Amino acid sequence: MEKHEHARRGSQASLRSPLAATGARTRPHFLLVALAVLPLALPAEASPGREDGDRSAIHGTGYLCTTEPTCALSFIRDATRVRTANGPVILAVGGSYSVSAFTVGESPTKPILWSSAATPGQPWELPDSADGTTLPPTSFLTASAITRDGRHIASRANYFDGSHTRRVAVQVDVSPGSGLAFSNPTFTTTVLGLPAGSNQSASVNMSDAGSVIYGFAPIGAFRWLRNVSGLFVVPTLPGFSSGPVPVGRAGVSSDGSIALLSARGDSDSHVIGYLYDYNSNALTVLSPLPGDTDVQPFAMTSDGQVVVGGSFLIDSSGSWVAGQVATWAAKGGFQPKPLGSPNPGWRTSGFGGITANGEAVVMTFDETDPSTGDNTSRPYLLNKCGFFKLEEVLSAARIDLSGWLLTFQTLATDVNSLAGIYGVSPDGRLVFGGAPHSADVIAGSATFGTEGYVAEIPKDHLKNYGGCRRR
Repeated sequence: MEKHEHARRGSQASLRSPLAATGARTRPHFLLVALAVLPLALPAEASPGREDGDRSAIHGTGYLCTTEPTCALSFIRDATRVRTANGPVILAVGGSYSVSAFTVGESPTKPILWSSAATPGQPWELPDSADGTTLPPTSFLTASAITRDGRHIASRANYFDGSHTRRVAVQVDVSPGSGLAFSNPTFTTTVLGLPAGSNQSASVNMSDAGSVIYGFAPIGAFRWLRNVSGLFVVPTLPGFSSGPVPVGRAGVSSDGSIALLSARGDSDSHVIGYLYDYNSNALTVLSPLPGDTDVQPFAMTSDGQVVVGGSFLIDSSGSWVAGQVATWAAKGGFQPKPLGSPNPGWRTSGFGGITANGEAVVMTFDETDPSTGDNTSRPYLLNKCGFFKLEEVLSAARIDLSGWLLTFQTLATDVNSLAGIYGVSPDGRLVFGGAPHSADVIAGSATFGTEGYVAEIPKDHLKNYGGCRRR
């Protein structure tokens, strides 16, 4: 389960940038638009106003550790814009190395909060201890979601079970300071607990208001509800009981009633996606496209009515053959519909996001060289006009990407896996993740540091890009 999250791609990227390798645009076979999904109203404090509706920039979040190249790593898993007395502020959560490279049996990654109102390049370290233990963490720690008003964070912390340092799911409440400035916040931690039979747990996503959190433990996925004691274990599909996990930040409905999960088969190791509806206790299987064997969902709309992910073929040896992006909609009985791919030889990474009304999707495609194991990662936008390279989309919004390698290559020998695109805000104004950044080369290092980023985009730019406004 840790490997599922922590072993996607290398973090110290080589200096090669294969950005020019593929067509920039491919029309999908099935349009994502609407599908009877109504736009979701954002809270007033998170809504862009006229005066800032056209803002565009890319923000680097910096690191906890800046002393040597081997600790130059951070990544962002969720971001939001809130209103303050001094104007809009962007808040982002994720993780960062706090020390240099890995020590045997120890993880240096800690949860962080970044604010555009604070000192540039200096994220805050979120509480990483649930019981006051100061022992080195042995599990991967990160913050994974933040409420739209910036007041609650789904995160992870350490606790000591008497013999080992373990990981436990927590919610961190944020006091933003005077005038809702978010320039010097304080934090309070609530421990969510452990499902029966598990000695660890981890938060993954949560509802817009923060009252519901989904996460995973060795026993499977769980649901936490504020002011209710204990953790509810999410039901599993027959034959897929091997550690089902909630999909990332975009895998929960706005009210927390529907969760998107993935699970691996007990006998054949194929991966399948499914929806869990808490109100009806129903499980809905997301089947692969005809001829495919596996499904890797990565996002759904805020009302839980449309899912997007990868459908692909795995051969009898366990090797990936081909695949494409697909969608599953309630209106069509959650049957798979093909959306195509910029290249059928590329595989979706398992992380990405979709806007609240389903009009824009962001995702990363991975291509692994079978002879070397080296991997190329390419971030893309998909809207009703087709697939577009994210670099071109952001550049068209007048964002200066100098020094950033959003498309990059990592070597098979790289040990970390935290770069890539993680999602998009429900209103389509923020895209976030982690990428090699040449501005963060420390002491003449020959490699780029992987830095968390938040790209701020004008309103409706993602859904209209490529001439979609006129369609």
